[in-house]
Amino acid sequence: MVGDTEVATVKDGNQFTAEYPDKLAEGDHTVSVMITDGNEKTANASTAFSIVYPVPTVSITAPAAGSVHDHEFSHIAGEFTGAGDVTVKLMVGDMEVATVKDGNQFTAEYPDKLAEGDYTVSVMITDDNKKTANASTAFSIVYPVPTVSITAPAAGSVHDHEFSHIAGEFTGAGDVTVKLMVGDMEVATVKDGNQFTAEYPDKLAEGDYTVSVMITDDNKKEANASAAFSIVYPVPTVSITAPATGSTHDHEFKHIAGEFSGVGDVKIKLMVGDKEVEAVKDGNQFTAEYPEKLAEGDYTVSVTITDDNVKTANASAAFSIVYPIPTVMIQSPAVGHTYNHDESLTILGEFTGVDKVDVDLKLDDNAVDGVAVDGNQFTATLNAETLSNGGHRIDVTVTDANKKTAQTSSIFKINVPGPTVEILSPAAGQTYDHGNPVVRGTYTGVGDITLMLAIDDGEPFEVAGEDNEFTYTPADELGGGEHTVAVTAEDDNGKMASATVVFSIETDSTPPVISEVSPSGVVQLNKADILAENFAITISAVVTDDESDILNVDYVIDGGDANSYPVNRVKNKFEITESFTPGPHTIKLSVTSQGGTREFSWQFTLEVDDVAPVISSITPTGTIHAGLPTISASAADASGVTEMAITLMDSSGEAVNGETQDDDEDRGNPGITRLDFHPDEPLTEGTYAIEVRAIDAFGNSATAKGGFTVDFDTAAPIITMASPQNGARLMYDMDEARRPTISITYADAETGIDVDSIRFVLNDNLLTTAAQKSGSQLIYVPDSDLEPGQYSVKLEVSDRAHQQGNVSDENDGARKANMAVYEFSFSVEVKDGPILAARPINYPNPFKDNTRISFTLARQSTVTIVIYDATLRPVRVLVDNEVWNAGEYTHKPDGSDAIGWDGKTSAGEDLARGIYFCQITVADGFEPETVILKLALTR
Repeated sequence: MVGDTEVATVKDGNQFTAEYPDKLAEGDHTVSVMITDGNEKTANASTAFSIVYPVPTVSITAPAAGSVHDHEFSHIAGEFTGAGDVTVKLMVGDMEVATVKDGNQFTAEYPDKLAEGDYTVSVMITDDNKKTANASTAFSIVYPVPTVSITAPAAGSVHDHEFSHIAGEFTGAGDVTVKLMVGDMEVATVKDGNQFTAEYPDKLAEGDYTVSVMITDDNKKEANASAAFSIVYPVPTVSITAPATGSTHDHEFKHIAGEFSGVGDVKIKLMVGDKEVEAVKDGNQFTAEYPEKLAEGDYTVSVTITDDNVKTANASAAFSIVYPIPTVMIQSPAVGHTYNHDESLTILGEFTGVDKVDVDLKLDDNAVDGVAVDGNQFTATLNAETLSNGGHRIDVTVTDANKKTAQTSSIFKINVPGPTVEILSPAAGQTYDHGNPVVRGTYTGVGDITLMLAIDDGEPFEVAGEDNEFTYTPADELGGGEHTVAVTAEDDNGKMASATVVFSIETDSTPPVISEVSPSGVVQLNKADILAENFAITISAVVTDDESDILNVDYVIDGGDANSYPVNRVKNKFEITESFTPGPHTIKLSVTSQGGTREFSWQFTLEVDDVAPVISSITPTGTIHAGLPTISASAADASGVTEMAITLMDSSGEAVNGETQDDDEDRGNPGITRLDFHPDEPLTEGTYAIEVRAIDAFGNSATAKGGFTVDFDTAAPIITMASPQNGARLMYDMDEARRPTISITYADAETGIDVDSIRFVLNDNLLTTAAQKSGSQLIYVPDSDLEPGQYSVKLEVSDRAHQQGNVSDENDGARKANMAVYEFSFSVEVKDGPILAARPINYPNPFKDNTRISFTLARQSTVTIVIYDATLRPVRVLVDNEVWNAGEYTHKPDGSDAIGWDGKTSAGEDLARGIYFCQITVADGFEPETVILKLALTR
């Protein structure tokens, strides 16, 4: 029995089984059994049990709780358990959605497109036991934000008149519409996948333009982008390659050539002076042939080109027409060459000249006949026998077709052989002990020979010759001493030969010697002698004769009568004392010995010295900047300066104490020529008077006055020139050494530059030994290449005011030097290669509050830095198309010289944690460089 229901059993041996035929309801139940055997014995048993139906379960696997989906959302899925046939009821919001069961899983496709917003999926299942289970999940529908960017033209780019192509990229849902504007004009676009292109239909004028694009997707979401660019028509160029500027050409000039660049059909206007010449174009080159022969002079070729953009360019070249100067040279006879009278003489020469050249040949100013011209050579033959002995001149003049002339000449000689003559006796240097030596000699010559003989200074006379020999014995005996025999032979051609012999005869023929006469020149008497009328002057001379005695001595004063001087008083010296008046005087002395008479005259002038010394200079003068100057004076006097004195007075008339020093002991000549005065104490600023007195050896005195002003140097040095110029941009090739020469020129007109004071600072670094310093210029060349960037230069330079004795009681010690400070800057840039010298970085990364972006610019560029979120939506513009100089923009602990981002939008709103992108765009022309950094914000 199960409860009150008897259930049939099936026995199997000592076991029984039963199947309850109905479904038991939930609750407590009892099974009882009673058995009866063959003995009618019974047994009973029972057991209690409970029926509990299982609880079904259900869960939603898609969409996930809190998930976000776009407009394409439709799929829903889940899992369940339950008894029997389980029914599933699925709701999305208020809408029931049909489900498909597959085992313990169910799926559903939402039939419509969900609008943006928050939704709930709920499901309820019921099993055969009427047990139920429920589940729900919330999700959101967010339509994706479309994006758009313009890839061409690049922002800030510059294009020429051929600009037409526009391109970009976009993202968006479904069919995206693209509206493109160039300025106020809409331009049709062509889409290809996620890219669009457009061709601007017209030619843009020069100016600035903006391309703007707006896209709209199927979700009616919009995105915008714009790019500013410029249209600049290319400037045509033109240059003249021939003739070169400053070149010189001859009469054959006609070819003109040049190069040009320009847009479309370029028109060329070519002028030579005031005449227009037609030019022929061949590609980017032009040529012209000047149709006429240009006269000598200076000319200018000018060319103007105009292209299809009506842009013009000009060029000019100055040149000169100089007709070539003909040349001529005589090869034979060579200058100075000597020809014998029986030789054949050929005139030979070369010339150059334009076209037909006329040759005019003259010999000794007479035209030469029979001149033959062959090519650039000319010849003529002369008969040397017709030319006289001696020099002759050949002149040749050539004249070319340009009427230009050239001239040259050659001087040569014709040699007609002359006679010879030789003295055989007496021999040169021979000494005779008598006065009748025989003169004998030989001679040769052409034709009749005339022999002329002279002894000593006697008149020449003719001597006879025979068989080429001659002899002569003097008719009168020659006196003792040295004698000269001279013989001259002359032939019929007028040619001469001569011979001379010097010989001696041992007899005394040497007159006395007069030497060491006195006085001579100027003899000065002082005033004391003049007042005492003491004009006595001693006249003396040394008289000697080594071979014989002095026989007679006479003297004459100022042309008067001869006076006899006692011979016994001579003893090798003549001496008398006479009274003379001031002025010039002449003494004539005559001394006779056995060897003859010697006469000698000399002069002297007797002067009275009454001329004062000349004070030639007093220094210093004008304005000086020294407190301890040297006061100097120079004086001169014919008799010598014996005394000098310098007195220095200040502006109050008080004498300034000091020490004087003269040059009397330092000079080879007697007397004082210079006196120096050194003040004992430094001078104060003010005006000073100088008085100088000089006295000569005869008591004549002179005074002179001078003056100067002491004004201390208070003006600082001036900087006259600096290189590079302030603000200069120094451009280098990438592989070029970047070591600019820094030079600064300075001056101080008053006390000069103190080189030791110069301080040279480059970018806050004091360079002590690397720079070359002088009193007028500093030059510095870096030891290594300078990195691209800005460089500041500071120069401090002082004068030498403190070194010039600029001290006084008022300023209490040495004055200070005057200083000038000069500062300027320049930049070093690399003009080729990447603009970004190194890949940009940011630090820290990841970051919570702030990150710094660092990079290096190789040259001045336009910089744009934009932050994008993960969907490439711009959220912050850090730098907007700004012009930055070359240099390092590098992270530093204080954040200087780098760009920072604090994780906020342009509106100052905090952004959520996540990945962001930093786009750095730099440009210095047409093609920009772009680098993207990945930034991790952790807050």
